[in-house]
Parts: sequence; C-alpha cells; structure tokens
Amino acid sequence: MPYDDKGVFPVRFLFAGAAITVALLLSFPICALSQHTFIGSLSDSRHAYEENSILEAQVYLANAELSLDSRLVQDLEQGLITFEDARVLLEELPVQQYEIIRTKLVGKRTTWSGWLESVLTKWWPNNWWGSQWWGGFNIHIDMDPPDSYMSIYDVSLSVNADMDQYVRTLQKDEKIEFSGRIVNVQRLMERLIVDLDEVSFQ
Repeated sequence: MPYDDKGVFPVRFLFAGAAITVALLLSFPICALSQHTFIGSLSDSRHAYEENSILEAQVYLANAELSLDSRLVQDLEQGLITFEDARVLLEELPVQQYEIIRTKLVGKRTTWSGWLESVLTKWWPNNWWGSQWWGGFNIHIDMDPPDSYMSIYDVSLSVNADMDQYVRTLQKDEKIEFSGRIVNVQRLMERLIVDLDEVSFQ
C-alpha cells in the first residue's frame, strides 16, 4: 500500500480512486447501451425508472432516441419509409407532435418515386432588365398516379442548371425515381408538401 513515511494513506490517492470510479460508472452505461436495440433501451429505461434511478433511466431513454433516429435515417435512405407513410402520419398528428417529427425529417436523405407534374424555371427578378434566369429548376412531383381523383404536386425538387439536358427530356406524368435531402416539410390545406435539394435521379 502506498503509505507515506508516517504510515498514513495519502488523501490524493483517495481522490484519484474516486475519480476513476466515477468515470467508470458514467462510461459503463454508454458503452453498454451501444449494444442495445431500441426496444431493449426502452425496457432498460423503464426498469431504471421503477428503481428510482432517474439519471440512468434518462441515459437509456436518450440512447433509445438515438437508435430510433439512426433507424429513421437508414429507412429513409433505403426508401423503406414511403411518402405515403409520411403523409398518413404527419397529416393526422397534432401540431406539437407534428413539429417534432417534421424537425427530425429535415436534413435527412430519402429515396422516393412519383409522377412528373410540372417543371418551373428559376428566375431572378431584376428591376432594370426584367426577370433573368437564375439557374436551375423546381420540378414538381405528384406522388399519386395521374389518374387519381386528386392530382396535384406533393414534392418539389430543387435542381441545378447543370442538369438542364436531363430535365428537358422529362415528360408530364412520367414516373421518376429520385433521391434528395429533405429541406422543408409543411402541411398546407390538408396536404403534405416536401421540398428536396441535392437531388439525383435513378
């Protein structure tokens, strides 16, 4: 034992041991949690809460949310969450819950397919020379088949001018598969409208 010359255990070793113990206790749940699934983390959170370990319950709950966010990204990118899934969910949610989900969707990438509704050229208004081409297009996609009762665009794709040749080959009602980054989600007159940028076509 590291006693000093007076046979007394130095206080500094007590503090060092305590610091190491606290560090291990704090790091253990995080390391262990990385191996847990979403359901497992929720279950652990519930058990910790029942045992009045509120801080530990919060850690498990936070990990469950991270797991859910990771799965959301994965499923969106793989096209496993369809536009119809998002529409059914978000159109029915109360405002507070809608804002939470909407915020989580913004910034994520997704892959969907729909039918071309229209192509709008981006113009920049100029007071001296009139409107000028700013560069690029807004492509409006109807996520319902052309013969649907309500046929109107649901997704707007912001496309750069360097895709000019491809865009000019598109035909109205043509089915298009696309990927892009969600930049805005809005509910407008009982419709869900999603804006994408960084768009690529399959």
